[in-house]
Amino acid sequence: MVPIYYGSNNFKKAFLYTLVAGIAEPIGGVVFYLLFKNYINNLMLGFLFAFIAGVMIYLSIHELIPKSLEYRDNSRTLSYFMIGIIFFLIVHIFMH
Repeated sequence: MVPIYYGSNNFKKAFLYTLVAGIAEPIGGVVFYLLFKNYINNLMLGFLFAFIAGVMIYLSIHELIPKSLEYRDNSRTLSYFMIGIIFFLIVHIFMH
């Protein structure tokens, strides 16, 4: 939402685009389930989760972090990135 808001200076437009993107994800999940419910198993879920995690890591490292470094203090951005990684590691440790 922030890049759209900074680019257009229009809060309603940024909110609407973010809302549409947020609604598309659960709708896509339901459509996928309805089309492939007979083929979903643990192996397929593992591949899907690994693929999605890879896409998210790529977007974070190659798109979001460089863009955020253009807007704000570099040390703050990288500090919060590291805090996020540590948080996920701690959650992963306690969940197993």
